[in-house]
Amino acid sequence: MGQNLPNASEIHDEDPDLPKEMNQHVLNQMEYFLGRGRDQMERYLERSTRFIGLVKATLREEGVPEDLAYVALIESGFNSTAKSRARAVGYWQFIRGTGERYGLKVNNLVDERRDPIKSTVAAARYLKSLYNLFGSWHLAFAAYNVGENRVKYQVMKHSTRDLWELIRLGGLPAETKQYVPKFIAARMIAKSPEKYGFKNLVFETPIAFETVKVEHPVSLSQMARALNISSEDLKIRNPMYRTDLVPVGSLGFAELRVPVESVPSVPMAMLKSKVTPRHLAAAETIDPDFVIYKVKRGDTLASIAIRFGTQISQIRSLNKFDRKSTIVAGARIKVPPGKVRRIEKDRYTKVIKFKEPKTIHVVRRGDTLIHISRRYGVSLGDIRRQNKLTSRSILVAGAKLLIP
Repeated sequence: MGQNLPNASEIHDEDPDLPKEMNQHVLNQMEYFLGRGRDQMERYLERSTRFIGLVKATLREEGVPEDLAYVALIESGFNSTAKSRARAVGYWQFIRGTGERYGLKVNNLVDERRDPIKSTVAAARYLKSLYNLFGSWHLAFAAYNVGENRVKYQVMKHSTRDLWELIRLGGLPAETKQYVPKFIAARMIAKSPEKYGFKNLVFETPIAFETVKVEHPVSLSQMARALNISSEDLKIRNPMYRTDLVPVGSLGFAELRVPVESVPSVPMAMLKSKVTPRHLAAAETIDPDFVIYKVKRGDTLASIAIRFGTQISQIRSLNKFDRKSTIVAGARIKVPPGKVRRIEKDRYTKVIKFKEPKTIHVVRRGDTLIHISRRYGVSLGDIRRQNKLTSRSILVAGAKLLIP
């Protein structure tokens, strides 16, 4: 592995102000990505090509270095639906408050933190404001990870703007200490993957689209059917819509991204996929971020968290509970949806199972894993892992594959 590790003289690029030092912190991250984290990095690299060209172009338009795109790589692996324990969402892992502060709409039907373009605009402006505050991309990245107030406190306390010195002094959280080194390592690998041994990657096809305006609410699945494309083809271009419905905002229209070749068919497809106001109003009352759970006798926040595979802190956050809050039988509380880890059934307890949906693809003659992965917008590695396949596995017509 040592022969793949770079030295500082090899690092040169068009954005000289971005972090690029080579020290032990960075080497540790390089060793991780080339070792235990290799599978993860492969997935990230294969997935990155969907939108990275668009992301870099957006960053340039916002007047910041295009290689800030690799912040999204370490934040989410270029996964628009990525969600952290802190409820940060999307490519750039915005929490709701910060996202809304930078112009991103978040409600029951729309979450623009998942939009690769709009979230990139917001991230560019946030990172630019942090750079203007600290005068350093090193500290801007640290603040993006842990918050500007925490970094500002450390800078003032130790009278230094040298991130490496702040790391040495131990005033930053462990995750933040690794953040800039992780960015440097990931950026170097992503720009020259073969140089670091990432060969035979199956890069996903860049997503091409045209943006059209719809003047009334539509159903994505019905729109896809009318355009004679798969629902996945439409959904992957419009990850900001949290349900099947595309609502029309206060401007009187909504934006929808469709394959370039489908543009001529859009007017007729819009008519065929129109949603009634009644249907839309019902959908607006459903929040995909939580389900309602009726508390039973003997329930505690800890037992409910275990059943739903979540954490007590998340339940408290959803319900605005503090540490002294109590729950009583019959109360209805919000719980993050997910797969139940443990089912308890007795005369007092009844728990509803929430299954994690997966798509089933029936293999047809001529199908290959590459074609299937591109069709569903899922990496080849993810499909192999989900179905316990190897690089030598042979697909047979009629076989069923789980698409994660």
